[in-house]
Amino acid sequence: MKSARITSKILLVVLIVLFVVLSALFLFVRWKDMRNEFLIVGGPCSYASFKGKCIVISIKNSYVYFKFVPTGHLNLSDTWMNNESYFANRTYSESVWHLCAQYVNISCSFRQVLEKCGLKKGGAFNCKMNVETKGTCTPLIFSFYK
Repeated sequence: MKSARITSKILLVVLIVLFVVLSALFLFVRWKDMRNEFLIVGGPCSYASFKGKCIVISIKNSYVYFKFVPTGHLNLSDTWMNNESYFANRTYSESVWHLCAQYVNISCSFRQVLEKCGLKKGGAFNCKMNVETKGTCTPLIFSFYK
């Protein structure tokens, strides 16, 4: 009789430990999923892309200030801003280093970067204006290419 009590107590302890371990494992996995849900900001997003030229207005403090001139009509009907005139006379800015990353390596001086990229006031370079159509991401992103 005494051994049956000891066996049942041991079984009870094992079941309690097993329950606690499985509960902790479940909560850890669920917490990890919840944490990942909170880390997602915005998105998923989609963009309408428009090719054009970026005309350099000025270069100050490692930033290029430019105007975007589309190569075609801006069909903005699916975007957050469906007014073409909104983009027409705006001045945008981008870091010289970001803009020229595809042209030069990091060891170049600022003056060398400007020369290799061909950046100067009144100059133009190929760019693409990406306007958000869906989601809660950055509403306007420029990408640059050769």
